[in-house]
Amino acid sequence: MSAAGTPGATGFSAREVVGRWFPGLEVHGVRPLEGGWMNDVFGLESAVGPLVLRVLQPETTAEMTAWSHSLLDRVAPRLPTVLAPIRTPEGASMVEVDGRLATLERFVDGRLGDRSGRDVEPAGRALGALHRTLLEAGDLADELGARPGYPSWTELDWRENRWWSWGGVDRGMVEARVDLGVLDRAIEEVPGELASVASSAAGRALVTMPIHADYHEENLLVGGDGEVAAIIDWDECRVDWRAWDVANGLWSLCRNEGSTNLMGWQARAFLESYEAASGVGVPAEERAVFALCVRATRLYEALWGLGEMQRGHAGWDYLQQNIAAIAGIGELDLG
Repeated sequence: MSAAGTPGATGFSAREVVGRWFPGLEVHGVRPLEGGWMNDVFGLESAVGPLVLRVLQPETTAEMTAWSHSLLDRVAPRLPTVLAPIRTPEGASMVEVDGRLATLERFVDGRLGDRSGRDVEPAGRALGALHRTLLEAGDLADELGARPGYPSWTELDWRENRWWSWGGVDRGMVEARVDLGVLDRAIEEVPGELASVASSAAGRALVTMPIHADYHEENLLVGGDGEVAAIIDWDECRVDWRAWDVANGLWSLCRNEGSTNLMGWQARAFLESYEAASGVGVPAEERAVFALCVRATRLYEALWGLGEMQRGHAGWDYLQQNIAAIAGIGELDLG
């Protein structure tokens, strides 16, 4: 992104893009923000206050984005940690720029969450409040339907989809760096295990609802008071088991770096904070699938990483970390 008003490599300027929302608005400065792996994310200083401009990856469609914006519009007025998209004078929540969609939202000051332990309880509270608010907003799963392009993971084709092609993996290249046997076994086992849970009585008792689906420390902005000020990056949101969000939070904030398990005291603190904020206990059937959810998420991330390599984007370290986690995850220590 160029400086305000000066076209750069993207072919457009911040002033031109933001002008679709605020005609004639003076943009004083543009800076890249952390967390823009999938999208280009920029902070802008302007006469109406600080803003965040997100230029979405080319594969993101208007239908996908409209669904997520409908969800955010329903939740944001009820929960300050959720940010609704700013609408143009015509009422649009996105604009098209050079074949990509762009969105605008208000800027929230805060640091990214971290895994030091200090953010465990705030993250649990923020997720509990989010889930409580989502449920209080009505039957959003029925109202919104499935998100286009984002099936529940019990319905996902784990071998061939828009993110990766398992059959298209250059096995010779990859096997020189990682143990593909781990993925061979996991891609046989995990989808079947998910299907088995989904068809069981315990699986049918799992709460299904719109979820964030990428709940981890770097998608949390923590304010000066130590509490979560904003839950960001809703790119992966979908309708699925509530348990996915809780499992992702446990793994990202509470795992033991020296093993593939959790720090028991941190897991207990996260769950207790979550339960207090959500107003409900974490039922046994959800606790029972946390390990499977973590293993499936690591498999998803590994396969997505292979897909990125197929598109020419290397990421060996992340791939190796996910494969090690898949191989080692057993029962999780929930404190």
